[in-house]
Amino acid sequence: MRAALRIATQKRLRVGQIGKVEILDSVASTEQTRSDPDVSIVVPTYGSAHTLHDLFQRLEAAASASPRRWEIVIVDDGSPDDTWATLQALKAEAHAELPIRLVRLLKNAGQHNALIAGLRYARGQCIVTMDDDLQHPPESVDALIDAVEDGQDLVIASFERKQHGAGRNLGGFLVDTVIRRLFGLAPEFQLTSFRAMRSRVAEIASQTQEPDPYLTALLLQNARRVSNLQTPHHPNTARRTHYNLLKSARLAANLVFGYSSLPFALILTFGVIAVITAGLALGWAASSYFAGSNTVPGWASTIAMIAFFNALNLAAIAALAVYIGRMHRQMTGKRQIFVVEDVHD
Repeated sequence: MRAALRIATQKRLRVGQIGKVEILDSVASTEQTRSDPDVSIVVPTYGSAHTLHDLFQRLEAAASASPRRWEIVIVDDGSPDDTWATLQALKAEAHAELPIRLVRLLKNAGQHNALIAGLRYARGQCIVTMDDDLQHPPESVDALIDAVEDGQDLVIASFERKQHGAGRNLGGFLVDTVIRRLFGLAPEFQLTSFRAMRSRVAEIASQTQEPDPYLTALLLQNARRVSNLQTPHHPNTARRTHYNLLKSARLAANLVFGYSSLPFALILTFGVIAVITAGLALGWAASSYFAGSNTVPGWASTIAMIAFFNALNLAAIAALAVYIGRMHRQMTGKRQIFVVEDVHD
């Protein structure tokens, strides 16, 4: 009896301890949720040491004027200059109440990989991405967030007039046209890197392992309610750009091959057309032969064989394209798209 009573008492104590642990975990989770910021601003930067001081000033001023709690996540994309040292110095001088997280990539991984790294470190309920050259005004962040809180999953800033050079505008038009076609967007819909999104959309998009990710496409894949919001667009204070027409054309090709099955569909379509054409040619050649038409000896059989084997080759290529596409999707899911060298909270 005593043994049974002791066992029952131990079970009650054990249950009580577990309940206490669960309560403590719940309180800790609640405190962590309360400490999370309302908005995370993710800014990729590369070779921008000379513009970061103005960027920090504008961000701090906009955060102070906002009714929401902000955090800043800045990703140094393996800059060759002293961008990282400048970021650390500016963080040390920044307002203590504004959380600033600095992420440094081991090597240059590209703007979209840097953005994805920043999304993985962002903790806000809404997340905003913007460039480091102050063409995207921090003062417009709250307007974008308002649109997200009104029910949108993704809100992309649109500009009445883009303050870019002619080459970049042309390249941007090429890429945006491809994206609009791929995702069924209206012809007048604008696509820019100044955007606000729900944290869930950002979280899903940031888990990609695509070798050549394009964040806008990833976000559009995971957002159901998407809209534009017009904001100002300022001249480029950095007086530099890393985009040109050739890079834009390469990016457009990556979008077509990486985010659609259009190339495979075209190959399959051509293969089917070739097989049908070969069948018609074979039937016509055979009917001409049996009808006794005046033809060069061997002509009918030669045309039929050429048409048949060309169609067979295209069909085989189409089948290989389907298998290669499946292998490509599996292989790209295992690739490390960037490596983080250092993080300063």
